[in-house]
Amino acid sequence: MLIAQVICIFNPCQSWTKNNQSAELLEHEQTHFDIAEYFRRVYNKRIAHERYTPTTLPLVTLKTYVDIQLECARMEDAYDEETSHGLNQNKQREWVTKIGKLLVSVDEYDKVEMRVNLNR
Repeated sequence: MLIAQVICIFNPCQSWTKNNQSAELLEHEQTHFDIAEYFRRVYNKRIAHERYTPTTLPLVTLKTYVDIQLECARMEDAYDEETSHGLNQNKQREWVTKIGKLLVSVDEYDKVEMRVNLNR
């Protein structure tokens, strides 16, 4: 059995904005975090359903990670474009709702620690 930890963090020093006085801007940034968290859970889901051997584990987990990063980047770009970086409040509300539903859909994969059995 292999145990791995997957976490999602926010680094305020690398945040796009330094203005923490705008509730709208903070909500926009929070949704960026929520998108990353959604994809962390999707990664866990995919890893949980994969088949491994000790030999294939590193390649499968790396490929899954790379795929997830690309999907996340595409969603982040679409989010910024559709919401005009949070300036379009109607679209912002739509995205907050959409991401909230996506998070709930993978709620069972909200685990810091993943355990996988290696087939031999």
